[in-house]
Amino acid sequence: MNTKLVYSTDKTVNINKNVIKEVDLNPSEQIVYLHLERKGGGKILSIVKGLKHPKQKLIAIAKLLKKRCGVGGTVKNNEILIQGNFRDKIKSLLINKGYNVKLSGWLGSMKFLVFKITLSFLSVIIGLGVAVKPKLKRVFLV
Repeated sequence: MNTKLVYSTDKTVNINKNVIKEVDLNPSEQIVYLHLERKGGGKILSIVKGLKHPKQKLIAIAKLLKKRCGVGGTVKNNEILIQGNFRDKIKSLLINKGYNVKLSGWLGSMKFLVFKITLSFLSVIIGLGVAVKPKLKRVFLV
């Protein structure tokens, strides 16, 4: 099979040789994205994407994150996979190391879903004759 890479937006790819160079940028020059991914059986992974370091440094960072979170994880495809939902803890650890961290993934949609379900539940309660103030952000039912 005769294939040749013609164009790539990844700056680490050399088009002439199709070889990926290992880049090691300072933490302050990098933007790191934290994703949540749901796997089969309801298991959640925290995924750290966008780190521009050699493989050995990624493994060292993953080891630190796993130790601080108290869970397992691995490094695959230049991404750090941590078992469980530890985005807030990982975010604080990476910010302390000097990285620019942004959250992404399904957490925002989950907050919207919970809000939507809460509104549906409130409309049922209001239909039953229970008065609820419309400006409440959180509702606690006892």
